[in-house]
Amino acid sequence: MAKSVGRIYGSLSISWKMGSVFLLLLFMMGVGGSVGLYNAVRISDVSEYLYNDYFRRVQTLSRAEHEYLLLRQDFIRHLVLAAEPSPSRLDGLIESRRASLDTLLADYRIMGVPPALGPAYEKVEESLSRYIDVQRRAVEALRSGDGGRLRALLDREEPGAFSACLDALGSLTEAEKRSAAQVYSGISSSVAVTKTVTLGLSVAAILIAAGLWYVLTRSIVHPIVTIGEAARDIASGDLKKRIPPLESEDEIGALARRFNTMAEYLQDYYERLEQKVEERTEELRRANEELFTRKHEIEMANMELEEANRHKSQFLANVSHELRTPLNSIIGFSELLQERYFGELNEKQAQYVGFINSSGTHLLELINNILDLSKIEAGRMDVTIDEFPLLEVIGETVDSVKNMAQKKGVELGYRQGDGGPVVAADRAKLKQILINLLSNAVKFNREGGSVYVDWHIREDPKGDATERSLFISVKDTGIGIKQEDRGRLFKEFEQIDPSSTREYGGTGLGLSLTKKLVELHHGEVMVESEFGKGSTFTVRLPQPAANGGGAEPAPAVERPGAETETRRPLILVASESDEINRMLDAYLESESYRVATASDGEDLLVKARSERPFAIVMSVNIPKKDGWDVMKELKSDPLTCEIPVLIITVSDRKELGFALGAVDCLVKPSPGRDGLVDLLSRVGTAWQPRHKRTTILIVNSDGKVLDFLDQMLRGEGFSVITARRGEEALALAQERTPDIIIIDLMLAGLSGFDVIDALKEHPMTREIPVMIFTAKDITEADKEKLGGDIQNILHKSKFKKEDLLSEIHLLEMAYPEKANMVDPLTGLFNRRYFNIVLSRELSRCTRYGHIFSVLLVDIDRFDEFNVSNSYLSGNELIKKLARKLKGNVRKADTVVRLEDDELAVLMPGITADEALKAAEKLRIMVERMSVPAVSGDGKGVTVTIGVIGLPVDGEVDIMEELRRCVRRGLDRGGNRTVVFGR
Repeated sequence: MAKSVGRIYGSLSISWKMGSVFLLLLFMMGVGGSVGLYNAVRISDVSEYLYNDYFRRVQTLSRAEHEYLLLRQDFIRHLVLAAEPSPSRLDGLIESRRASLDTLLADYRIMGVPPALGPAYEKVEESLSRYIDVQRRAVEALRSGDGGRLRALLDREEPGAFSACLDALGSLTEAEKRSAAQVYSGISSSVAVTKTVTLGLSVAAILIAAGLWYVLTRSIVHPIVTIGEAARDIASGDLKKRIPPLESEDEIGALARRFNTMAEYLQDYYERLEQKVEERTEELRRANEELFTRKHEIEMANMELEEANRHKSQFLANVSHELRTPLNSIIGFSELLQERYFGELNEKQAQYVGFINSSGTHLLELINNILDLSKIEAGRMDVTIDEFPLLEVIGETVDSVKNMAQKKGVELGYRQGDGGPVVAADRAKLKQILINLLSNAVKFNREGGSVYVDWHIREDPKGDATERSLFISVKDTGIGIKQEDRGRLFKEFEQIDPSSTREYGGTGLGLSLTKKLVELHHGEVMVESEFGKGSTFTVRLPQPAANGGGAEPAPAVERPGAETETRRPLILVASESDEINRMLDAYLESESYRVATASDGEDLLVKARSERPFAIVMSVNIPKKDGWDVMKELKSDPLTCEIPVLIITVSDRKELGFALGAVDCLVKPSPGRDGLVDLLSRVGTAWQPRHKRTTILIVNSDGKVLDFLDQMLRGEGFSVITARRGEEALALAQERTPDIIIIDLMLAGLSGFDVIDALKEHPMTREIPVMIFTAKDITEADKEKLGGDIQNILHKSKFKKEDLLSEIHLLEMAYPEKANMVDPLTGLFNRRYFNIVLSRELSRCTRYGHIFSVLLVDIDRFDEFNVSNSYLSGNELIKKLARKLKGNVRKADTVVRLEDDELAVLMPGITADEALKAAEKLRIMVERMSVPAVSGDGKGVTVTIGVIGLPVDGEVDIMEELRRCVRRGLDRGGNRTVVFGR
């Protein structure tokens, strides 16, 4: 029987086996549930009986007993305690209590009196009626005044009647309890039976479940384990392993049979494969011998290619230097001629100089594009990601092509927004991308057309994260591009239409280079165009996740002490050619710097020690001593170690923080006057023209470069020292301690690297900012050699006069003490610093709509004060007023001393009305100052303050208008505040 059941069960499929087990378990659960349900119903009925029948009736009898006791208590108390018992009072009491007892007994009857308890209940009513009758007869005796009868009733009948009624109530209650006990006893026996049945069913369920588990294990689990062991043996290489025949005919049995079939196939396949492997091994051995021979040939060819590549790289470096250096001189000197540095030009001369400048710039651009493309293709162009305000770069780019657009009659504009975002990219390369796109948009436009730059930040979901991108679009109304020509748009050295080349010029490199620069940022360039109507080029650059960026923080400038000697900064310039030196000289001289030019590294060192310039602008490849040797000696000499050195080089990006002590590096061929001056302004702050100028040491082996930088920087107001060799540069730096050093890396003799090393080692020169100005490409090895002390690198490939001056001005702002931009008496910044800050605020006001205000504070009758109280007292008054002003303005405000009795306050973000309130507060504060009287009239010191709020309608001379406001106040007696335009 058991075997027959086992065969039947084994022939079932797995789903049927599992189904039968679950059905049996469900049946047993149903039986157990039915028994439990029956028991629950019985318990519910008993609970209902106990509550509705027993507990409520017993509670009613208890209340009746209590009411009965109160009846007797009140009756006896009144008869005994009352001075004169009242029959009527006793009647009312008896009737009241009797009514309550009747109500309770009626409730008991409504609940239902069990037949077995009927006699007991009738006895209660009978005994209660008898007791009430006794009480009434006692009241009648009281009312009739029969005291003997009353006493007889109370002594003999009343106690017996009371006890009989109380016993009847007790008997009825006990009968109720016995009835409830009988019901509870019946349900207890039923519960016991239910427990026994439930326990039996549970044990049976456990046994059946165990049996089913055993059956399932044998029919399902055991075969699966057998198959798993066989699979493991086959996987370990025993292809002869087979699964023994299984009794079950279900899916597992079928799987076992197919598994054996697969094992047989694998064994056969493996045997055939071994034979093929042996055949292939022999073929591979022969092929390997041939490959070894080819490998040796390829290695030899590769060595030859590497050697050729080294020669190519050296050729590119030589071409870069040899082409850019003379172009630097051509462009620089033509700029100086255009700006009438050496006198007026006639019309033809001015026209031809313009031709020379534009042709040189065009040729330089072509050379730079070719070299940039070769660097990208060789994988040698790096991207340095910085964070900067987007609108600054767009504004600078638009300004750079504005003249080109005006000449062609093209309207140029861009979305300014409200401050604009701070973006992450390589600033120089982004600017190059935009210049290429804007130049093309203007070049291929029509007269009266327009070019507009738009931008936005977009966030797109990418999986669980968000991808953030910057989109910049350049839209023009030019000639447009045909659909079939778009595939050739970004090919190198290719113009879409040869006729356009003749009409518009160009080499076809701009867009190709732009695309590659964007791809270096992991971005893309997209084009939309309609032929004859215009084009839109859109650049997408990936951005890091947003971090709640805010407004661009204002640059913090540490205020120097008051003991600095105020003088006009002297800058020592050294490059590889006299032309560059003269160009830098002219740039800096025009900005009120004094310039000294060094012809080589040795000359730079000598002049640095003797002149003690504010900074040195040097190229690395200056003659005699290269820039690095000059740098080392400058920084190792106590006389020159504190002079900032700016290094000029040809690397295609700024590299800050180099280790040899240079404070900045500039990009050749010309950072431009504004660029150089801005850089120097970071080294120190501006000073009054009567003070000593910033001294710049220029180190360059090229006499033409030296002459050019010298002329340019001297024209900007710098004092220039020049050196041609590294040894000379080191001597000058140690003797003259220039304020800035501009050095070329490629110097004759001591290299620019060695000059910088020496500058940073010498205690007199280690603090001098160094700018590198060189045609050399800065390699990774060069960066390691330079370390972290180079302020900036100027590359000959992208050198502009404005860039050089901008970088020098930035250096001045960073080193205001060395730049002599501090008033020695008050410790306030002076006029030169004020002019730079005012120019920046005006630029922000024009470009971004920022508001600011300026106060001009003039001391009334200051000359009289000096005459009556001495000039020493006048100086003390100026110092006290300066302290008052600094202590009562915001940290963001700039307080400067312009003249002896003139101070100014520049207040960013302040309207004219707010500035008026601040000016009035200052005026009243000065009026209440405790100082000696101006003259014999006993009147104290007062001030007249001019106020102007920017922006204003039209162009105005801010300082001239402020002085007019002050004169108006003085005409009305002084001690007044006058606002421009009111």
